[in-house]
Amino acid sequence: MRGTIIKSLSGFYTVRLEDNSVHVCKARGKFRKDGIKPMVGDLVDIVPSNDNELGNIETVHERNNSMETSAGCKHRCVDYGYVGDVA
Repeated sequence: MRGTIIKSLSGFYTVRLEDNSVHVCKARGKFRKDGIKPMVGDLVDIVPSNDNELGNIETVHERNNSMETSAGCKHRCVDYGYVGDVA
């Protein structure tokens, strides 16, 4: 079953399938060995569990683009925005 990762939290991935059903899944151990890290927005193939518990992500399809932040940046970086002229 094919879907898109919509949430990632502590190794658990929430995947919305093409039929709009939502499943919570874990990634297979081979992804870690191969250096593949599933990310929000990735197109994946999953095998849902029979008891509606955790499914498994079987395949992560090639992504077109990605954006990551460094771990050290989470608390020390400051975002700056532009505010236009106020009359």
